[in-house]
Amino acid sequence: MAFSGQVGDPDDEAADPWTEAKLNGFAESETAARFKGEPSPPFDPNAYQVLIVAEKFQTGFDAPLLHTMYVDKKLEGVNAVQTLARLNRTRQGKESTFVLDFRNDAEAIAEHFRPWYDTTIAEPVDANVLYTYQGNLQSAGVFSTIEVDHYWEVFAEVAPPARKGNGALYSALAGPLERFNDDLGDEAQEQFRHDLDGYVRAYSFLSQIVSWTDTGLEKLYVFAKSLVANLPKRPGDASLDLGSEVELTHLRLELRGQLDASLAATDPIDDPLHAITGSGSGASDPEKERLSAIVSRLNEKHGLNLSLTDALLFEQFKGDWTADPDIAAAAKVNSFENFMIVFAKKFLTTVFARMDANTDIFKAINDDKAFAEDLKTSYGKDLYDQFRAA
Repeated sequence: MAFSGQVGDPDDEAADPWTEAKLNGFAESETAARFKGEPSPPFDPNAYQVLIVAEKFQTGFDAPLLHTMYVDKKLEGVNAVQTLARLNRTRQGKESTFVLDFRNDAEAIAEHFRPWYDTTIAEPVDANVLYTYQGNLQSAGVFSTIEVDHYWEVFAEVAPPARKGNGALYSALAGPLERFNDDLGDEAQEQFRHDLDGYVRAYSFLSQIVSWTDTGLEKLYVFAKSLVANLPKRPGDASLDLGSEVELTHLRLELRGQLDASLAATDPIDDPLHAITGSGSGASDPEKERLSAIVSRLNEKHGLNLSLTDALLFEQFKGDWTADPDIAAAAKVNSFENFMIVFAKKFLTTVFARMDANTDIFKAINDDKAFAEDLKTSYGKDLYDQFRAA
């Protein structure tokens, strides 16, 4: 078994939680080596033939003996490639591999592999795209340069911990929000949303490789990040949460067919990877937006590119913390401020323990202090309230 953190027994809540080391009978650091049958220390290469993994070894795990993989989770993008490519290691006598997938269809997996299989053409990024977005936003008449400067002044005066929910910052957005609601029609609102989100993403990306001397771009970026997070939701734009209303009680397996997801080496590239261009586009699919509401908020606030898989990882973090008796005890006897001192250490321990599950998330938490603080404070407040109410 390979998993991070602790797992409690739902049928015996008083029992000590299980860990990977406790379940396997050896240190967590030995799991990969024993499964691969490495000669040092001298493990039996035939002793461990099945590895059950929960959000671990999705990247960086290489075992030539891997032949068959059973998949029971959604795989998207590069994660699909990194996970399934664990089988693609040549070894004498290894003539075939096999994937039994319960959650993904062959066509989708083939498309996830295609950019890495065929020749990929990528367009260069034009740094002037920021000025294109800037011009589109200013021409919409929702805000003025004076309002952007005013927001920047208020933003610079407020220390980071006090920015969340700060009345002065929200007041500085009142005029633009009112004009967005009153002066723009549905189509114009969608275009403005697109340009605003595009500017935030483009600046977040380009600022890592270009040194800007135009301070107006930085001011607009700070203003745009806050404005896009406070725009009213579209009609029907809400996440779908069945909560405890649905519970899985039975599972039936049925063979529906065997599919070939191989790609032909001569497949042409119908559409190159597009760079950030600043061009407009139509409204996005509300159904998809409802399903990605959590990651959208984090992406918009911190300029990241998180996926639904990342949101599930955050919830697994919370599962580890919920099962931690030290966190529960600290919440019940401390003020929130003192509780956060204890939780801050647990937060980093859990993140480091699960870093193999998603190296991009680990890098974002490690490099972006504001994002890490937002994540830690948000879950810390939820856990504190949860344990205090228990």
